Amino acid sequence: KPDQLVCPACHSAHVIRKGGRERTLQTVPIGLKPVFLVTEVPKCECKTCGAKFEVAPFASAYVHYTEKLAAYADVLSRV
Repeated sequence: KPDQLVCPACHSAHVIRKGGRERTLQTVPIGLKPVFLVTEVPKCECKTCGAKFEVAPFASAYVHYTEKLAAYADVLSRV
């Protein structure tokens, strides 16, 4: 939602969307089947400081898996 976008650099709410890109993320499997999420990640620009950034709340930048999958793999590695 546009009212929830906040600049990570200056924490300003004066952010506009400037397009987006498709991103594929692997998430927790269902049974033995791998699951992939294909989602649009909005590209944003802060009108206050000029910073450009992407918003993906369920995955860190530059990774191809969700935080849930990382936690799941961590639990499995302890068994």
